[in-house]
Amino acid sequence: MGNLYILPSSVYELLTLSETGQFKAEALRDTVWHVNRMQVKDNDFLSDQVYYFQRDSAQIFVCEEEQRVLTERYSALK
Repeated sequence: MGNLYILPSSVYELLTLSETGQFKAEALRDTVWHVNRMQVKDNDFLSDQVYYFQRDSAQIFVCEEEQRVLTERYSALK
């Protein structure tokens, strides 16, 4: 298993998606936001953020940071 996107569904559950290149972080954030507004009760709301788990460093980032972290990482390899 590689890197993962973590989508908070409510205070009771979350979803994880393998990073396959099929999903864009912005689309995932939009989906979480929409589901939170339409399906999740106010007292069950957890977060509108999408998180990114980077397996090799065992770190979790807010998805907005994901692109910056990956860009810095790959720039350092050059």
